[in-house]
Parts: sequence; C-alpha cells; structure tokens
Amino acid sequence: MKNNNITVATTFYNAGKYFDLCMNSILSQKYDNFKWVVIDDCSTDGNFEKIPDRKNIIKIRNKERFYDALPNLHNIYLNYCEPEDVVVVCDGDDWLTNKNVLSYINNFYNEHNCMIMCGQSRWYNPEPRFKRFEQKGLAYPLTREQYNNLRNSLSCPFSHIRTFRAKAYHAIEQQDPNYDSIRDENGKIYSCGIADIAVFVPIAEIVGYKNIKYNDKVLYVYNRENELNIDKVHGSSDIQSKNHLEVNSKPKFKQIY
Repeated sequence: MKNNNITVATTFYNAGKYFDLCMNSILSQKYDNFKWVVIDDCSTDGNFEKIPDRKNIIKIRNKERFYDALPNLHNIYLNYCEPEDVVVVCDGDDWLTNKNVLSYINNFYNEHNCMIMCGQSRWYNPEPRFKRFEQKGLAYPLTREQYNNLRNSLSCPFSHIRTFRAKAYHAIEQQDPNYDSIRDENGKIYSCGIADIAVFVPIAEIVGYKNIKYNDKVLYVYNRENELNIDKVHGSSDIQSKNHLEVNSKPKFKQIY
C-alpha cells in the first residue's frame, strides 16, 4: 500500500492550553510519513517554544505582524507542499481524535483515489444552539445536484477535517494567477470565517465531483470553547454571509482532473 506524503498544516494565535492537545495529537500519530508545518502568528503565550526540533517539523514564527489563518495556510500550501502531498489542516486549538488518524487518511486516499476527503469532526463544548454537533459536525456527503449548485448555496459540506491533494490548490494558479478567488474586494486574503468556502469551492470545481469523497468517521475535534475562535473574534454571521456571497459571485473554475 502506498504511503502518501502527508503535510499537516497548523496555524495558531495564542491557542493557550489547547495547543498542547493539538501538538500531542499530531506528534503521537503512528503514521510516520508526514511533516508538520506550524506557523505561530505573533502569539504571546509561549507555545512556540514548546514545539520540538525534529526533521519532520517546520516551525515558522511571525514576529512583526499578525496575518490570520488563511494567509498563513496559503503560504503553507504553496511553499511547503509538493503537488502529490495530502494536506491535512489542524488548527492550533483543535486536535485529532486518536493516534491513527493520519493512517486512516492515507488509507482513505489510497482506497478511493480521490483528491478531496470531506469530513468528519465532532464539536467540543459548543454553544447551546450547536449542541447537535457534539457527536458529529457539519460535513455531509455531497450530491451531484449540490455540487452543481455550490455557488448558489450558503451551506458548506467542506468542514473539518479539511484535507485535499496539494496539487488541487496549486492548480488554482493556472486559471487565477493572483489567487483572487481567496481575496476580498480590496485584494486582501479573506480572514473572517470564510476560509473553507474560499478554498474548497475553487478546488472542488477544479477536481470534479467524482474526485470528492465523503468520510463519516469522526477524526477531528473542533474546539468551540476557545474565546479566540475565529468567528467569535472576527464578527457576526452577517459578515460571514456577505463574504460567502462574494465568494459565490466569483468566476467558476474549469475542471481539469
């Protein structure tokens, strides 16, 4: 069985006590063909110093300014991932459910020969209105009709755990050299709770419906307890909806895979 190169991408800002859960869940993985690219986005909580020096860990620290999650992930996807890498995003205040998550993901990509694996997570300590996600999160299997109408919807099947072949993201550049698809009307990379849509709608269009497979097994813990959770910090659902509509209005990508 093929051992895919897996790049675990983590960005964080003052993740506090949750960073240990994130780091330990990654470093305890039994799958050994992975590297961890982790960006500390101007934190002041001392967590960067906890990251060990290992051959498979790339540590980056933004000291001068705060960039936000998607700009940092964009950097990782383009500059630290080979095209055939399987990218697994694990935010610095979230964590993987067990020591076999990366092995499971490797097997999933081998079995399904896909380019996007969609789902699944559970939510940790969510607000009362989100209690229904404590056992299983937002990701759902995508029908052909839903795929065809991705830009006409405000729902998102591409929720945690977020994983894809890096070449799908790299391919955006062929049709959108400046990556305007992930930038707002002022040319700034999106930062407000819209990163999943801005990234996954383009790559879903590029890879095609048959290259997207749904995974129902819970592999990821999405932490709603952290007060620095992005949508708690950056704004209301109205702002997110505005940005979602803006993303939907952008030019559709041609399928190339």
